[in-house]
Amino acid sequence: MLRKFLVLVFLIGFSTQLLGQDSIVVYTKRSFKGDRPKIGLVLSGGGAKGIAHIGFLRVMEEAGIHPDYIAGTSMGSLVGALYAIGFSVDSIESLVNHQDWNQVLSNKINYRRVNMEEKKNYGDYIVELPFHGWKPGLPSGAIKGQELELLFEKLTISVASDTSFDQFYIPYRAVATDILTGKAYVFSEGPLALAMRSSMSIPTFIQPVKYKGMLLVDGGLVENFPVSVVLDMGADIVIGVYTGGQLLPEEDLTSLLAILKQSSMMGGTLDAHKQRKNVDIYVEPELNDMSAADFNNSREFYKRGYDAAKKKLPELNALADYMKQFDVSIKDRPELKDSVYVTEIDYSHIKKKKYMRLTKKLLKHSTNRYMHSAEIKERVDLLYGTRLFRKVSYNFSKADSTQGVKLEYDVVERESKYLNFAIQYRNESKIGLIVNATFRNVLLPMSKLEFKFRLSEYPAAKIRYFNYFGYSTKIGSSVSYNLYSSDIPVYDNRVLVANYTRYMNNISGDISLFPSINSSINLLGRYEVTNYKKKIDPENPDISNIKSKSWFAGLSFELNTFDQKYFTNNGVHFRFLVESSLDGKEEYYIEPDTVAANPNIDDFYSLQTDPFLQFSLLFDSYKSLSKKWVMSNEVFTVVSSEPDVEFIHTYLVGGMYPSDPNQIPFLGLPENTIFMNNGFIYRLGFRYEFYKNLYLSAKINGLFYAEDIRDIINDLPAGENSYIGNPENYILGAGVELAYQSILGPVSVGITANDSYSGVWTHIRIGFNF
Repeated sequence: MLRKFLVLVFLIGFSTQLLGQDSIVVYTKRSFKGDRPKIGLVLSGGGAKGIAHIGFLRVMEEAGIHPDYIAGTSMGSLVGALYAIGFSVDSIESLVNHQDWNQVLSNKINYRRVNMEEKKNYGDYIVELPFHGWKPGLPSGAIKGQELELLFEKLTISVASDTSFDQFYIPYRAVATDILTGKAYVFSEGPLALAMRSSMSIPTFIQPVKYKGMLLVDGGLVENFPVSVVLDMGADIVIGVYTGGQLLPEEDLTSLLAILKQSSMMGGTLDAHKQRKNVDIYVEPELNDMSAADFNNSREFYKRGYDAAKKKLPELNALADYMKQFDVSIKDRPELKDSVYVTEIDYSHIKKKKYMRLTKKLLKHSTNRYMHSAEIKERVDLLYGTRLFRKVSYNFSKADSTQGVKLEYDVVERESKYLNFAIQYRNESKIGLIVNATFRNVLLPMSKLEFKFRLSEYPAAKIRYFNYFGYSTKIGSSVSYNLYSSDIPVYDNRVLVANYTRYMNNISGDISLFPSINSSINLLGRYEVTNYKKKIDPENPDISNIKSKSWFAGLSFELNTFDQKYFTNNGVHFRFLVESSLDGKEEYYIEPDTVAANPNIDDFYSLQTDPFLQFSLLFDSYKSLSKKWVMSNEVFTVVSSEPDVEFIHTYLVGGMYPSDPNQIPFLGLPENTIFMNNGFIYRLGFRYEFYKNLYLSAKINGLFYAEDIRDIINDLPAGENSYIGNPENYILGAGVELAYQSILGPVSVGITANDSYSGVWTHIRIGFNF
């Protein structure tokens, strides 16, 4: 009796140990169809953790194993697809390590691909809420997937003509979830880029994909470990790499975020446990201490996958030895091409004629030739840069002829109404809430109506209507009302001796020609009223405010090739402006108490000003010296034909982060310290990124300013305030800055000083420009 009991205990213990192992290798005793067993490779989802799959592939190849089938979900679908079409492990590893994931996993394109009209407000908001009709809504995903799709199209262009995934170097499947039915959908044919994009559409993070009546999201919701898929493909032996994580225990479910995360991954995780029993060699890297969102830590993910695979090397070697008894022919890896022969272009998916006409004009494609992925992406970026579309996509299908493929374009129109929000804080101009409402195609097609406000101690407003002429982006016109207010301090060696608030109002009209996506020629006209309202000014006790009124006409040329609006790495911003004051006057208003005490005087008096010309030039250049270092050179100069026009039209110099029109930064002075109508500024800077999105900068600048340009070389007492040889007309300043690129916009702290005043100035910035 005791002997039987011990035998029973042994058998139970052995079985428990066997079932508890990561894998149960019994494939040697299985029967199989065909002349040899087929190996299936399963790569799970897991966000950035899926990069560990690449480390496994490295060890798998070292062991001499060549899978016959591959199935993947989410990040596993990306790695699996690239390997299946012929990418080497080296090339996949290099791609992941050098990819700008912040760019790909965002809604933003390179700033130089945004057209000139849209650069003004591009990327300046924290929240963008679309309106459906007149009801506010939320985006169906934080990321629209524009850049992600373009990347996938580029990577898969070599198989553009393959309609079936069985034609790949290794037959392949990708798994997505139809959110309408809750069922898995397995891609076995169609556009490979679309299959990868669908499988990676994490709900609420990346927008779902519409395809064949389905609404597809991340396959990890229901089948994060698609073992059954490779079995259906014909696999006899299954290798599975799982990076999806496990359900958290109760003690770790202490936050709303943790519970939501557990809820979203529960179905896929439970299914993975069920599917694991059919895996012969199971690999699960240790990734619990790493984030599924940390795509910038790719090298560590790779290492974890490599180390986990190394631990399974005896099992992998055993499988390789087992397969040697069969006649296994290894196909040569295909040569991957970066172009495809296009015989047809199809715009029929674009339903609105105006957008079809615009697409044809901007893309300017010809057929019956090879097209490179870079060329197609450049054209798509041009179209997307108009900001008329939420997404611009393309894919390939079999052409009617057998010689090439059909290139199919589609667009998703942006919602016609948007409400946008941002914050802005400067310690010199205080905190403000920026609110923008944008309406497209109002009154005329290809038009835009904007209402933009800064709710602050120093408020600002802009109401602007813009429209392109016809279905093109070459010529446009605008009319706008603008209000800007700012603090005007007057210092005497850091002592505040006077203070005004400036309110600048104007109504303007422009006609613009856009020679290229990054340039514009503008014919300008405006009527401007500027009011300087006194806060304190002991030297002028009887003046309450000074108001100027004038008509202006002008011409400008602007070029902007910056790669980023903030924290620019490369590019040039050049602007030349010539303006003429056609008719102007200054009005000086008397304090009410002074008028009451002197009944014989008027409450204001006015002075007519002479017409004058003003030329200004701005040139900012940024150049990457290395991956971490950037050098900047900035120049600004202005020349006026008449002196004493500072109240009519002037540039306000000072500060580290001024953002309103006619404000020019100068390190070493607070904002709006100097009224400059004749002068020159040069600034040299160096910026170092010592941690991701964290920067340290140092800059030095010099300033020469004059009251009357006519006396700049005239060494006479009458011209002593303008003479180029007068040291008092020069200021030298410098500053250092610590800055972070955050979701709220730039967050910066700077300290500056100059050679004229003692002490330092502190400058703080949070948020985007108005």
